[in-house]
Amino acid sequence: MLSNGYDVWGRTDDFVYMYQNAPVEDGEELSVTAHIESVNFTNGNASSGVMLRSGKEDGAKHVHFRLLPSGDALIVCRTDQNGES
Repeated sequence: MLSNGYDVWGRTDDFVYMYQNAPVEDGEELSVTAHIESVNFTNGNASSGVMLRSGKEDGAKHVHFRLLPSGDALIVCRTDQNGES
């Protein structure tokens, strides 16, 4: 998948994604596996990864597992609708 976007940070989401709806009720578990072949350093915010979101709208609650071009990994989350990441 090739994509571009600015970032998912603060209260603004600007990124390219593909999604699959996976409704999960409280107390249920979800398993996701992803294989990331590479991440090019296109800018300081470049990353690839897996994000679980409460919805597709801007400002949705989420947890985002990000792989950076350096090989470092980050976990970013927004716990409140329209809150800070």
